[in-house]
Amino acid sequence: AAVKICITILYLICVIVVPHQMVSGQGKLPYSFADLGGRYYSALQNDIRKSKPATAIFSDKKAQKKYTELNDERRRTIISGFTENNFVYQKDILDYLTAIAADLQKSSKSLFPESPVILLDRSDVVNAYALGDNIVVINMGLLLFVQSREELALILAHELSHNILRHAENSL
Repeated sequence: AAVKICITILYLICVIVVPHQMVSGQGKLPYSFADLGGRYYSALQNDIRKSKPATAIFSDKKAQKKYTELNDERRRTIISGFTENNFVYQKDILDYLTAIAADLQKSSKSLFPESPVILLDRSDVVNAYALGDNIVVINMGLLLFVQSREELALILAHELSHNILRHAENSL
């Protein structure tokens, strides 16, 4: 019975007291957590919106047009991930992932002429994927699943190889 009373009191504190303090201005944040990703990634969103596909790889105008349409659809999908707050900015995690990517880049500079853009997806699914255009997405669920930096490096190297081989672009 005492445990039920403690749980009920904690519940009431979480449901009534904390929200009331935030509404009354005592501890109200000037932003929501979801905004952090959108604010941090706004420049990247603009770059993705402005990017133009390399249609010169096709000599046929019809193929160039179709490739452009498919690439535009892919860009819209990426942008919707930002607008729907799928991607978050968590500095410590992104710094850790970027350091792993930098180590991979040092070992094969010819394959990695520039640092990849790493996005952190709030999904709890154990997955990572390459979007093309040197963008790699790591799901939060994957970070909870891996057991070591080496495992994470292997997964990141695998996704970077998709970008090097231009799998996303070639699949269009």
